Amino acid sequence: MTRTRALLRPRRWSVRTRLAAVSTVSATVGLSVAGVVAYVVTSQVLHEQVDDSLRTAPASKPFSGPDSPPPDTGPDSGPADLCSLTESASAPSPGLFTVELIRADGTVCSDPETPAIELQASDFEAAGGQVGSTELRDGRFDNGHRARVAIVVRADGNGDVIVIGRDIQSTVNVLNTLALALAGVIVLGAAIALLLSRWSTGAALRPITRFTRVAEQIAETGSLDHEFVAPAAIVAGEKGDELSRLAHAFNKMTTVLADAQLRQRRLVADAGHELRTPLSSLRANIELLRKTRRLGRGLPEGEEGRLLDDLSSQAIELSSLIDDLAELAATDTTADAEEPVRLDLCVERAVHRARSRTADHTFEVSLSPWLVTGNAASLERAAVNLLDNAIKFSPPRTTIDVTLEEGTLRVADRGTGLSVEEGRRAFERFWRSARARALPGSGLGLSIVSDVAHHHGGRASLEPRPGGGAVATLHLPGRPPG
Repeated sequence: MTRTRALLRPRRWSVRTRLAAVSTVSATVGLSVAGVVAYVVTSQVLHEQVDDSLRTAPASKPFSGPDSPPPDTGPDSGPADLCSLTESASAPSPGLFTVELIRADGTVCSDPETPAIELQASDFEAAGGQVGSTELRDGRFDNGHRARVAIVVRADGNGDVIVIGRDIQSTVNVLNTLALALAGVIVLGAAIALLLSRWSTGAALRPITRFTRVAEQIAETGSLDHEFVAPAAIVAGEKGDELSRLAHAFNKMTTVLADAQLRQRRLVADAGHELRTPLSSLRANIELLRKTRRLGRGLPEGEEGRLLDDLSSQAIELSSLIDDLAELAATDTTADAEEPVRLDLCVERAVHRARSRTADHTFEVSLSPWLVTGNAASLERAAVNLLDNAIKFSPPRTTIDVTLEEGTLRVADRGTGLSVEEGRRAFERFWRSARARALPGSGLGLSIVSDVAHHHGGRASLEPRPGGGAVATLHLPGRPPG
């Protein structure tokens, strides 16, 4: 009972069932309209042919008088005086027609060898009508056959009426057969339409079914390692059909989500690893202070100050690490901005911030105007990180060169330099070279630069500088302003 009720509610039908139902109903309505039109037109044509034959029937010619000699009974002869010839062997053959005569006195003359026409009261009253007029009506023979009847008022004005009937039972039978055939065609067409619509909608919705199955698997398992295969691959430069575009967008979406999920897991794992060291050091120093307080024994002279300095530096390092993690997480989740940004102005602000952080370094700056599409805060953050990295590895009283030309930002220091392998790994999260482990920092600065470059369609690199030092490069696509 519940299943039956569900079937009677179209809202609970599947999309395939709905489309099949709509297609079947449309085809059935179309076939029904075509069948009705065909039946009506055929019926009109056949009945018009019968009516035309009645209007031109030979029996519609004037009868001869009762004392006239028997007429010629050839094919072109006129109607006979039926009242005087009904018992005669020379009575005319009715052929397609049955002819009867209604005298002015109400006498009906007919051929006893043919089925009689069932007369109506209006037939007897027709004698008072216009002379020579013809009226058509539907009727029957006494044998039950359907008839088309013409009532003709004689032109001689004596009040006689000629009744001409034509058997149309065969026409009725043809129309009935046609109606049954058309009904059968409609039913068969509806069944074929249902089967074809079920097949066609199933074929058309098969990709959607696969899409639904993949989406349900992702929802159940939480795993994004699923790919929906498009029914037709999208060729570069071509949009493809709607299903191909949907499949392409879905695959791209799952790839992006899987990459974001992987990056999130790596960030959490790396952050946990990096936070463990400063937290362990903080805990050890705090426990040492607590133990000396509990035992009532002070630390050696200068030892307590050194311990507090360590606690302060570790707290600062931990705070810096948390800030970098927050910045990295924001960079990972920030969508590509769609506003024009002057990259040279972002770098100029970053240089101003860097100068306020150091008094031991000078900056040689050469910036060419460059317009990019992106996020101004992220771009400025990336430039600041490159400058901080150069300050960290540059000896005091050295110059840092900052140039921006055609979208390529170069920050060159005069430090100890690095190897090609170190330059390649410098953009990995939390990676620090052996020479940099004693220096402050979390190992996330250049990783943030790499992520900003990726989000803005650019690239970042770190290479040895000829003559010593390193050159950090950030290239972003864009155009000169104006």
